[in-house]
Amino acid sequence: MHITQTNILKGCLVITNSLNSKLMKKFMICAITLFWLLSTSVFGDTPPGNVQSTFKKMYPKANGVAWSQDDGYYCANFAMN
Repeated sequence: MHITQTNILKGCLVITNSLNSKLMKKFMICAITLFWLLSTSVFGDTPPGNVQSTFKKMYPKANGVAWSQDDGYYCANFAMN
């Protein structure tokens, strides 16, 4: 095992080898990429704030609102109770 860095953290000795740091970098890049892809797909159809506020004024009792976008128009699917 080739030790590249040692740190003392709260009284414990932490040893990082070059293999672990390479794996950690790959893991972090994959995790960040996955988070970015999921966040853009989840929030991709969310309309701007002015559209949402107008919708809330028109339908204040709407529940379970799901937004989608068709041909440049925002569509809201919801239930009224």
